[in-house]
Amino acid sequence: MRATHLQASVRPVRDTATRVISLIICSMSHVRSVDTPLSAPLETRYVGALAGRYSLRSPLGDATTATVYACRTVSISARSVTVAGPVAGAPGQVVTLLIDHIGFVKGSVVRRVTGGFQVDLDGSDYDRKKRAAKVRWLKDHRVRKVPDKRATARRYPRVSAASLRLPDGSLHPCFLIDVSSTGAGISATLRPPIGTRLAIGTVAAVVVRHMEAGFGVAFEAPPLDGRLEAELAAR
Repeated sequence: MRATHLQASVRPVRDTATRVISLIICSMSHVRSVDTPLSAPLETRYVGALAGRYSLRSPLGDATTATVYACRTVSISARSVTVAGPVAGAPGQVVTLLIDHIGFVKGSVVRRVTGGFQVDLDGSDYDRKKRAAKVRWLKDHRVRKVPDKRATARRYPRVSAASLRLPDGSLHPCFLIDVSSTGAGISATLRPPIGTRLAIGTVAAVVVRHMEAGFGVAFEAPPLDGRLEAELAAR
C-alpha cells in the first residue's frame, strides 16, 4: 500500500515538472526570434564626425616608430571607415584607429580621398556585428555632445585641412583638430617646441601645449569669429 501511495504522489510532481520544462522550451524558442543588439545590418552606415586618433604602420613594418595623428570620421560602417586626417596612408598600408563611441579598429587603406583616406576594417563576423550595433546606435540616437565648460568653447571646423608656417619660412600641411575663438588643436607630421611662434593660415599663434596626437596653439591676435575659419584655412 505504501509503494502504491508513493507512486501516486510522485506522478503529479513528475507531470508538473514536465509541463514546466515544456513551457521553458517554448519561451526559449520565442526569445531566439526576438531582435538582438547584434542583429544590425552590416551595411548600416553613420555619416558624421567622430573624433579619433590613428597611426600608420611603417612600410618596413617598424611599429616602434609609429606616430599618432588626430582624425575625424566622415562616415563609418561595420566594414569600412572614411576619415579626415593630416597624413593619408598609401593603399595597402595598415592603420590602427581609436574612434570615439567605436573603440579600437584596425584595417588597410584602400584609397585616398580629399583630406583623408578610406579603410577596409579587419575583424571576425562577431567583431563586425558588434561594430554594426554601435553604428546603428549612433544612427538612431545621434551623438549627444557634452557641453564644453572651458572659457571658450571648442568646435570642429568645417574645413580641417590647413597649413602652418614656421619662423624659418617653411610651410607644412596640418589638420585642425578643433578651434575656438582663442586657439586651436593641431595635428601634423611635426611638433614644434612649446613657445614657438608660427602661423596657421594667416593667423599668428604660439604653441602652448603638446598632446598625444598633436599640439595646441593660442592665437596672438584672433580675427573676428566670423572670419576665423577662413583665415585658418587660407593658403
